[in-house]
Amino acid sequence: MYKSTVLKPVINKLTPSKNLPTSSTNSTSSKDNSALPAVSSVQAALQKMALGANGHSSGGSQNANSAYDHMVSNGDAWRKLPGKGKEAISLLSKSNINKLQSSKPNTLEREFIANFKQQPFYLSHFSSQDVRNKQGSAEFLSRKQLQEKNVSFNTQNTAQLDLGSFATDDFVFFALEVGDNNQKTSSRFGDINYRIRLDAVKDDIKQYGHLEAADLAMNDQRPSTKVPDWISHYDKDKFFQGDVVDHEIIDLVFYGKDMIEGLAYRIVQDLREFSPATRDKALRMKDSKEVNGLMNSLYRPQVLFPHSLILDPKQFKYNAASNKSSAPKAAPLKSKTVPTVQHYYV
Repeated sequence: MYKSTVLKPVINKLTPSKNLPTSSTNSTSSKDNSALPAVSSVQAALQKMALGANGHSSGGSQNANSAYDHMVSNGDAWRKLPGKGKEAISLLSKSNINKLQSSKPNTLEREFIANFKQQPFYLSHFSSQDVRNKQGSAEFLSRKQLQEKNVSFNTQNTAQLDLGSFATDDFVFFALEVGDNNQKTSSRFGDINYRIRLDAVKDDIKQYGHLEAADLAMNDQRPSTKVPDWISHYDKDKFFQGDVVDHEIIDLVFYGKDMIEGLAYRIVQDLREFSPATRDKALRMKDSKEVNGLMNSLYRPQVLFPHSLILDPKQFKYNAASNKSSAPKAAPLKSKTVPTVQHYYV
C-alpha cells in the first residue's frame, strides 16, 4: 500500500471535521539478540547517545513536542487544525473517536470492538540496518534524527509527498499486525525485521504515539487490488467503491490511548457499507489471523513514535533473512544535505 513516487500537486480532503473541538491553550530465521554483528553506522550513532531502556523515547515529552510541532507546522494536511503540535493531534483524535462512537454501534458491533481491543497487537519494522548495540538494545531513529547524526540510510524509501503534506519525518514508523506469528516476512525496506508486542511498549511512551489507519497519501484506496475472501459476491465492486472513497485524511488518525479503539470503530464504520452477509461475517471474526486479514484488507495501519524508540533485548524479536548478512550496509550519504525523497521505515 505504500505510495509511488508520483507527486500529487494537491492533497484531497484536508478540511477538518465540523465538530472538531477547539484548542484549550524471503524465508526468515529467528536469531537470538546476543548474536550481535560488527558495529554499523547506526550502531555507532547509538553508542554516542544516552540510551534509555524499556521502550523509552529519548528525551520523552520534549522530543515528542518537537516532532509534533514540526509535523503540524509544516504538514499541509494539518494546517487548519485547531491547536498546535501534539495538542492538535490529540484534539483531532478525540474528535474522531467521539464522532465514531456517536454512530451507536449495535450488539454485534460492540462485541467485535471488545474482541478487537483484546487481540495481541504487534509492531513490525523492517530495515537494512542492524540497530542493536553491544548490549542487545535496539534504538529506532526517525529520518530527521538519522540526518542530524549524519547516519547513512536509503534515501529512496520515501516519496517527497510525505514531507510537504504530512511532515512526519521525525517519527519512526511501524506496521501494525494482529497475532503472535509473523504476518509479513519480507519487505523492500530491508531484510531485517524487528517485531515488538505493543503491550511491551510502556504507557509513558505509547501516550505520545499515534496511529494512521492507512497510508495517508492513499487514503482513498484499498491497500490491495485483491478482493478478500470474506467479501460476498454482491459486494465485490463496492469493496473498492464504497465508503473508502469518502475517507478524509484527518479521519484516519488516532492518538495515544485512542489508537486501537479508534481503529476498531473505524473498521466497524467501514463495514456498514456492505450487505448484511458480508458485514456480519466480518464482525463475527474472533481468531487473530482472521482479524489481521480483515484489518489489513480494509486498511494498512501504521503506528508512529516521535523522534526514536529504544527497546531492551526482551522487548523485541530480531529476524534476519537466512540468505543475507545480519547487518547489510546501507547506501552511503553523498553529502550532508539529504535529498527530499524519503519514505516510511516499515
